[in-house]
Parts: sequence; C-alpha cells; structure tokens
Amino acid sequence: MRSVLLTVQKTKEAKEDIESVKASLARSNEELQQWVCDVKQWATQVPDGNRTDDSVGLQHLIEGLYVGIQQKKRDLYRMTDRNKQRHKIRRRIVEEKKKLSDAVCQYNSLASSTTALNLSTRTFRVSILWVALCSSEAAA
Repeated sequence: MRSVLLTVQKTKEAKEDIESVKASLARSNEELQQWVCDVKQWATQVPDGNRTDDSVGLQHLIEGLYVGIQQKKRDLYRMTDRNKQRHKIRRRIVEEKKKLSDAVCQYNSLASSTTALNLSTRTFRVSILWVALCSSEAAA
C-alpha cells in the first residue's frame, strides 16, 4: 500500500513540475505535443554514424568494429582465470569479425576501385584503420 501512495505522490510532483515548466515557457499544450512528436521522430531515426548506406557511416562502423575486436583480443590474452569468459569473448570476436567482413564487403561495393579495402587475412593483422586512412587521404 505504501508503494502505491509513493507512486501517486511522485506522479503528482511530476505533474506539478510539468505545469511549472509549461507556465515558465508560456507554451500551449499543442506546442508541447508537437515537441513530443518531434522528439519521438528524432529518436526513431538512425544516427548518421550508424548508417550503413553511405561510405562515411560504413567507415565509422568498420573503425568501431576493428577497435572492439582489438580490445576484446587484449582482454582475452589478459584473462587467464576463467575458461567460460574466454569462450564468450572468443565467440564475440568471431561475431564481430563476421560483421567487420560484411561491412568491408558492403563498403567495397559502394566505394570506387581506388578506395576499396582489401579483405585478406593480412589486412586483419595490419590495422584496417591505417588502410582506410591511407585510402581516404589518397582520394582527397
């Protein structure tokens, strides 16, 4: 019963806060509803950094995946006490490498032949970020 009373009290306080903000901004309910709709639309849109239909978004995705794989490898080699944790990390590394190779293939389909990334095992040993930076500087 006490939790219900606390919930009702918090709801009343939140309503009073909203009314005070509404009064201080001197805005109508219609404007506030429009703001809410705008925020909901903004929240459902994909951020530019996560878009995979353009080369810049794919570059950010590739860089993030590469850094994540390197960090997980570092954590894997540092961790020597739990086999279950190492197995989870290895599985995540494999999943992220698969995502990385898919992103590189998608980037190569969008990019021109001069900026295409080489998807070989040697590329995974050498920094993909370095290859991407070199190819983007050469194109600029």
